[in-house]
Amino acid sequence: ALVRPRIEGRSVAAAAAAPPPARASNVILYVADTLRADRLGCLGYGRPTSPRLDAFAREAIVFETALAHASWTRPATASILTGRYPTEHGARSLMSAVRADLPTMATILAQAGYTTAAFVTNLNVAPRFGFDRGFAEYHYLEEREDRDTVYVSAAELNAAALPWIEAHGDHPFFLYLHATDTHAPYRPPPGYAERFLPSDIHPTIGPRTLLRSLLEKPALATADNVALLGALYDGEVALLDEAFGALLDRLRARGLDRSTLVVFVADHGEEFHEHGGFDHGRTLYQELVRVPLLVRLAGGTGGGRRVRGLARQIDVLPTVLAVLGLPVPADLPGSTLLGPGAPPRDETMMETQLARPSLTGVVAGQWKAVWGQTRPGAERVELYDLAADPAERRDLAGERPVVVGYARQTAARLRLAQAPQAAAETTVVDPDTERRLRALGYVDTDAR
Repeated sequence: ALVRPRIEGRSVAAAAAAPPPARASNVILYVADTLRADRLGCLGYGRPTSPRLDAFAREAIVFETALAHASWTRPATASILTGRYPTEHGARSLMSAVRADLPTMATILAQAGYTTAAFVTNLNVAPRFGFDRGFAEYHYLEEREDRDTVYVSAAELNAAALPWIEAHGDHPFFLYLHATDTHAPYRPPPGYAERFLPSDIHPTIGPRTLLRSLLEKPALATADNVALLGALYDGEVALLDEAFGALLDRLRARGLDRSTLVVFVADHGEEFHEHGGFDHGRTLYQELVRVPLLVRLAGGTGGGRRVRGLARQIDVLPTVLAVLGLPVPADLPGSTLLGPGAPPRDETMMETQLARPSLTGVVAGQWKAVWGQTRPGAERVELYDLAADPAERRDLAGERPVVVGYARQTAARLRLAQAPQAAAETTVVDPDTERRLRALGYVDTDAR
């Protein structure tokens, strides 16, 4: 029942007053794998993990509330590149690829005459899962289990990509870089974690302790052990920050900073026992779905602006196209984040199919609801007021059933707005790929 209903409105004058986007001849999309938004100084962190990104933020437009559409790499990155929710692009499970019929940032820019290339360091975005479509060159720098960090470092990623920039910087280009430093295992070089390690802790684990050990043995999840993991992770953030700064230095040395749109975004975050877990892909709490999103226009136009309203990964593609002056496909569910046509938005969807049960989440205004079927006919629902409880400590699902119902209706409406051919293209994963995914900590609930 509606009691004392009223109609409210709000002004959109602030959006109309935004500086006009600058055109750019080049685009660099830099995806930082597993990077929490709240571990960067420009987004409120008190430790000096990110001096280069903080300086970059002063020249960029910073979106303070950017949300991912999944809490693990493949679906989240596919949403960035396609501008579509996981239910539509199809790359939702370990066995699924991006739908072959969907345009991507690479296919659109290639058709517009851009030279395209990608250098990536995570198996989840390897060519076999459809991420190479539209790229003239796609370099997957493979993980190695005998490498101390498993993943290729951001510095090595630079070493691979910078010669390509040197060779192609005289023609409009689109370059996608995917760095995986902040993904477990957290093993930064000596001296990095030490900057952030509290002096009064006595951990009982070390850098070589696997996160799955803490999941399997909850007694290991002591405050001191969590503090050690946090310091190791912060060291990896600092390492990534240095490499990103080195990339910016090379752009500036070649004068490409004046003609390049740079988008820095993460695919998802990481858990450090805030809600009893570690790693990612298993829940949809804010530590996993709130990500950094910084957009530096060519020449730093409009730099220093901070946007508090909701930004979504599906908004990245339409924003890039709008900045470049290219048409934005009318069927994209996202919208441009910049310019006078930027509408206010306050709702989004997210999911993970790596969890047991698989989870669906909706953010609508101040509310966030997450639900999953625990067994046939039974469901677990959580509801949080993000304005009053940003850490998601008080579950209000039992007190606010109408809000939960509204969240379900929002999810249904967003799904209905997507293209009708929303079935996933399933990839046949060979035994070696499945073994490598499991070794990296990815276990699909369907495959258990």
